[in-house]
Amino acid sequence: VLLSHNISPLVYSLQSDTESLTGITDSAAGGTALSTGYKTTNGRVGKDKDKNDLLLITELAGSMGLATGVMSTESPIGATPAAFSAHASSRDNSDTLYATQNAIKQKYGTIVNCQFDFYNTYGVDLMKEYIQKTLNKLNENEKGFFLMYEEAYIDKNCHNNDIENAYRTIYRFNQQIAYFMEFAM
Repeated sequence: VLLSHNISPLVYSLQSDTESLTGITDSAAGGTALSTGYKTTNGRVGKDKDKNDLLLITELAGSMGLATGVMSTESPIGATPAAFSAHASSRDNSDTLYATQNAIKQKYGTIVNCQFDFYNTYGVDLMKEYIQKTLNKLNENEKGFFLMYEEAYIDKNCHNNDIENAYRTIYRFNQQIAYFMEFAM
C-alpha cells in the first residue's frame, strides 16, 4: 500500500511477477520480489540468489526522506514483513533477521508494527486501532510515507484448509483496505 501526500489514491497500478528462481515460490522469495523488484531463490529474504543484499523499497523510501512502515498480523520476522524490513540468506535465521531489521529501523526510523497474536482474535476494530496509530505516526512526515500491510492469516488459514477462519481474515482484510482508502482520500 503506497500512501503519500503527493500521490492521489487509485491513480497508479502495477503488476508484479513474484515467481521464484527455484521451484514453487515461498513467501520469502515472493515477498522479496515485491519489496525489491528482483526475483530470488526460495528462502532468501531481501537477498539475491548469490546472497547479496537487494535494496528494499523501505530502504529506498527511507533514503528519499519518506517515513516507512511495515505492518502484519505475522511475527516481525515472518517471511513477508521481513522481506520489507530485513536481509537474510535464510528465512529461518531469526538472529540475522532481527539484527538487520533493527539496523534498518535505526537507519531509517522504519516502524515495524507486527501483531502476531491475532490467530484467534478477529477483531476488525482492534486492527483498525493499530493501523490508525501507525498511519498517524507515519503521516507526521511532510514528505510522505510508504507502508506495507499484510493480513498473514488468510494464507495460514488456507494452508490449514480452515474455510471459516479464512473467511474471517478475508473479511478483516477487506475492512482494513476500506480504512486505508478512507485515510488516503
